[in-house]
Amino acid sequence: MTAADQKDEDRAALEALQSDIQQKRFASALERSRDILEDDTDAGPAVWALCGKALEGLQRNGDALSIYLQGLEQYRDNARLHLYAGHALTRAGQSQQAVHHFHQSLRINPSLLDAYRGLLNFEAVHPDSRDAARILSVALNESRSEMDRARACFLLGQISVDAGRDDVGFTFYRRANHLVGSGFSARQQQYTVPASTLAIKRQYFRGQAAKTSPGGRCPAIIIAGLPRSGKSLVESMLAADADVLPGGELAFVRRFVSDLDTSEDIAELAAGLRRRAAESPNGSPLARRYRDFAQRARPDHPPRYVTDTSPANLRRIGYLSLLHPDVPIVFCRRNPLDLAVALYFKHFKTGHGYSYSLVTIGRAIARSELLMAHWLRELPNPIATVHYEALTTDPTGALTALVQELELDIHVGHHTVSDCPPAAVASEWRLFTSRSIDSHGSIRPDLIGFGARFQQQMQAAMTAYKEDHANAPRIDV
Repeated sequence: MTAADQKDEDRAALEALQSDIQQKRFASALERSRDILEDDTDAGPAVWALCGKALEGLQRNGDALSIYLQGLEQYRDNARLHLYAGHALTRAGQSQQAVHHFHQSLRINPSLLDAYRGLLNFEAVHPDSRDAARILSVALNESRSEMDRARACFLLGQISVDAGRDDVGFTFYRRANHLVGSGFSARQQQYTVPASTLAIKRQYFRGQAAKTSPGGRCPAIIIAGLPRSGKSLVESMLAADADVLPGGELAFVRRFVSDLDTSEDIAELAAGLRRRAAESPNGSPLARRYRDFAQRARPDHPPRYVTDTSPANLRRIGYLSLLHPDVPIVFCRRNPLDLAVALYFKHFKTGHGYSYSLVTIGRAIARSELLMAHWLRELPNPIATVHYEALTTDPTGALTALVQELELDIHVGHHTVSDCPPAAVASEWRLFTSRSIDSHGSIRPDLIGFGARFQQQMQAAMTAYKEDHANAPRIDV
């Protein structure tokens, strides 16, 4: 084989590996990357990075960190491997080592925005510093993509707000949201609730026992609500019990509903679903997906529950309930002003087109609350509502009440609210409204009332919120 042929073969192998990662075929990606590394110890940093990403996709974060560090033994000046190692160390709770790798990544590539994003979890960046100037140069560079410029503006917004320069920070956030929001259609910018969803009502569950399912027990716990409302925090607290697997944002319910004819009469749809589930040797397709996910993640000790925090679930829970009235549901809510600011300050990787406009944010919050109220009235499932404010001021009490209300067979650990001053915990995890607390740092109520700082700038959002509540029948618009 000539050198040119070998180069073409290597390129094809790398492209196939990248495709596996993009399509979330993580087991295939892991096998493919390991084959490449076994055949060629000098395969290049990209293969090591993609191997680590495959392990992350399989929720083997410790193994992913080992791969990144092994790759850095050969490619110590690769900024991307340092970045991924920093994120892996963050997940492992090793803040000092994470900061070291973020700094190394920026030493090699001072314009790597993701490294600044990781660093801001632990250290402030002064708005008049050289680092801030580098980020600003990306934001102003018309040759960069709109997405790159938006990401830079989101970072500059946080840097400014961190420093108490709220007006300047909000200006950066306004620019960032404009850049991203321009890529969504008018339809995508609305948080819509179809009329077919609201047609799912209690009458279709009569005669069906709320504790049973024709498709066999489904291990899911659905944690529903808008992003930034505390869903990930609830998940991490429940997952302190070994019988709870944190699934994150799974797409099982969305895919299940996408295969349905939602224009069909609800009674006929429900009857068909139950009949097929009862007749199938594998039972319910939803139950099977969650069970398979749990089995793959923990083959030696499959968990009793799998949490699912996908934001897409809130508008689809009714269809799940037609088949699984036994699945516990947790609704997460938060003060609307605080939530509006958190959504506006958050740069989502994909979707959530409503989050880039103040008016559509206000409507989305109102419609999500109205939809939760609808499900509470109509669904037979065990349902509990958790407020972010209660969760962060009395985490153990809020979690205990949740577990008791849903009758979950899990142990509630002791979760404390940090009583350390902000300076004492800043090196561990710096709270900011666009970030999750999750399991990274101490549970603290610091962000309660954060939105009051931006009450004037958020007037359009709050006006839209109140108007949508006042026009509740228009939820399906």
